[in-house]
Amino acid sequence: MKKLLILISVSTLFSTILNGQDIRGTEMKYYISGFNTYTFELYLYTQTSIGTSRDTLISMQGDTLIGVSSQLPNDVTEYKYVFYHTYNGNGVFSINFPNAFRVYNIQNIVNSSTESILSSLSFKIDPIMGESSGPLFLSKQTNVSRVGNNFVHLADAIDPDGDSLTYRLVPTSSTTYGTPPGASIDLNTGRFEMPFTTGVYAINILVEEWRLGSLLSSTYREMLIDPSMLASVDEDEISSIKTFPNPIHNYLNVEITDPINFGDIILYNSLGQVILNKSFDGPNFQFDLSLLNTGFYIMEIRSSARAIRRAIVKE
Repeated sequence: MKKLLILISVSTLFSTILNGQDIRGTEMKYYISGFNTYTFELYLYTQTSIGTSRDTLISMQGDTLIGVSSQLPNDVTEYKYVFYHTYNGNGVFSINFPNAFRVYNIQNIVNSSTESILSSLSFKIDPIMGESSGPLFLSKQTNVSRVGNNFVHLADAIDPDGDSLTYRLVPTSSTTYGTPPGASIDLNTGRFEMPFTTGVYAINILVEEWRLGSLLSSTYREMLIDPSMLASVDEDEISSIKTFPNPIHNYLNVEITDPINFGDIILYNSLGQVILNKSFDGPNFQFDLSLLNTGFYIMEIRSSARAIRRAIVKE
């Protein structure tokens, strides 16, 4: 007789933080840190000049989460909050954090400054499918460029477990929403495009993680397409940075054909932990990574003007 597994959707955390009309976007990620224990990272992107402090976030359990802020280009602040949870059993679980309020004048959200934004993800704990950590984005959501007559955002991500990822555009977490005119996303690569326009538009990118045809997790990147805050990263700059070999065994070579004068090389493991941070002042570098464990890593090349990420595989 087959055993029937009933999956129950549970919202484990629910909170609200300070009001303000400064929120530009949000996203979350998670990774397993013990038996049925998971670490969650919540990111808020705010407009710095509004002046709203979001240094803390209160969970439904009353815990105070401390936000670590990073100043990004174009008047944007990124807040990162980390929390943990242990689950008693198997099932499908959801994490939801509403935050108020969005910035003014988003073209496809009516009265956007009165609309909250929802940080959310869902994932499955299933011993038959095995343990799973969620996808990791290779680029910041602020990396939106103009290529020809289109806006372009590369929402490409990697999965630490090697699971398949797909990308879809879905409605934002607001009460009103209209799809931006001409907006599209590649199902397999996460390349978003829409025709250039003068208005600010909100989009919500759903990243789904699949294993053996079964959905394991759903992660959302809710963000703005803003022509006044385009990143300096475009396709020419992305193609000007070469990393080889990839996969690597011992040494990683980096070549920048359009030299960045100076900056930092940062290497993250699949948990988002920094395992290498070195400064550079020239176009060519080589790193000895022979002592690293096999697996996925993210390399970030960061200067004062931009940050570009690459997925690295260690064999």
